[in-house]
Amino acid sequence: LRPDDDYQRVTEFLLTHWHDGKSVCVVSQIDNRCLFQNDKLLPARAIIQPSEWIGQNYLWYWRDSMEDYNQLRELLNRDVYIPKFEYRLRRPDGSMARYLTDYYTANYLGVPVRIGVSGLADWELIETLSK
Repeated sequence: LRPDDDYQRVTEFLLTHWHDGKSVCVVSQIDNRCLFQNDKLLPARAIIQPSEWIGQNYLWYWRDSMEDYNQLRELLNRDVYIPKFEYRLRRPDGSMARYLTDYYTANYLGVPVRIGVSGLADWELIETLSK
């Protein structure tokens, strides 16, 4: 995948990873909003349903791991592909998880994006909220 690929090529890329059983998420590099999430994302990993991620502002979920976010942005400014990036992200229920994701830069519907591709087991819960 290249940043200047057209919509058809990006869609084929998304479908290829869907057929491989991977979770694929497309997030705007401009405002951090989720533009696409396929149906391979399991609620155990993400708490909410895949369709509920669309429109979510991912910056909110990075709020307690901004050093990971800043590192990802720095790497994506330099490279178009970041394999096996490990990071922490707050989940909708407030718990914290560690993820391992391959990131690609692309243009999706005229928007510069990062596309995250990960296996269904490429995460672990590292902190729960005590009640």
